Amino acid sequence: DGATPDRAPPGARGPRGFRRAEPQTALDAEEMWGDIDTTRVDLGSLAPRILEAQERIAVHRARPLRRLRGHEGYVRVLCWDVFRELLVSGGGDGWIRFWSTGSLAPQGAIDCRQSVRSLLVLTRELVSGHHNGDVYLWDMESLSRVQALRAHNEAVYALAMLRSGELVTGAEALRVWVRGRGRDFELAHTIQEEVLCACAVPRSALDSWVVTGNMNGLLHVWDMPDGASREWCGAARCHGHSKAVWAVCFVRDTGCVASGGADNAICLWDVGTWQCVKELREHSGWVVGLSVGPGWLLSCSIDQSVRAWDVERWRCARTFSEQTCEVYCVCAFAGGRFAAAGADSIVVVHGSEGDAQERA
Repeated sequence: DGATPDRAPPGARGPRGFRRAEPQTALDAEEMWGDIDTTRVDLGSLAPRILEAQERIAVHRARPLRRLRGHEGYVRVLCWDVFRELLVSGGGDGWIRFWSTGSLAPQGAIDCRQSVRSLLVLTRELVSGHHNGDVYLWDMESLSRVQALRAHNEAVYALAMLRSGELVTGAEALRVWVRGRGRDFELAHTIQEEVLCACAVPRSALDSWVVTGNMNGLLHVWDMPDGASREWCGAARCHGHSKAVWAVCFVRDTGCVASGGADNAICLWDVGTWQCVKELREHSGWVVGLSVGPGWLLSCSIDQSVRAWDVERWRCARTFSEQTCEVYCVCAFAGGRFAAAGADSIVVVHGSEGDAQERA
């Protein structure tokens, strides 16, 4: 029906029991939908989408379902647009490509003319970070560029958004942007901290921490006490990696943060103490991408593999090694599926045999 779920369904609560505000990003919506008890809430027209979002990956039965070709260079980033039911890919060829999560058919593309290093899906816009330090905002109805932020001097690998609506970009520094008149973003704060990755971690219905990783192997937790009017401050410095941290994500099912680095390790961090509670060391190359699906953490590496980790036991349940080149990104999405891509320019979609028959 084309409905855009930019308002929380009744009964939606966060991981600590607080009632959710409207989602700011696709990641917010994924977390919100994961918390809904579908047996007690009337979901209306959103029911099929939410049920697909809650479907677990059948890790032991999963196999490659489709290879999506279109990029002419490496694919650096993948994300799921839950609002418009799209898989989004961006890469070194300067193109952003859109694929239907139902048919996996191409659904359009944007020529950014700049290598794409990061993507963030908002309710009505797409944010892209580029190798030259620029950050672009794209209207998702027209696929036209609505704003260009000359944000940084180095490649932008880090994008995040707070529950309160501030956009965070990271490269040679961390910058915070707020909506001005006309909905354009304006620079509010600059923090002199080199950043390779970032994610927002919910604190309350309208508040977030931002966790960033840097070239020195440190994670920093940032707090903004009283909204955008106050300067950010460091809430914690997390020591666990011995080399650069390239990926970070919030694991809703366990309430922890996962990080992946050039030391081949995945570290798990307790958000109450910000202490490292576990290290996962089965990759033989840099861990450069992480994604969360119901019950699973997915990791990808330049060792040409994707690993699926059971978040209850933190055990690797399966290694996927279909790629023949370095894997730079992985993304769990609707219907218990995931996609992975990297140096060979092909997006490989995995799912179970039932997925393939149902969508054939």
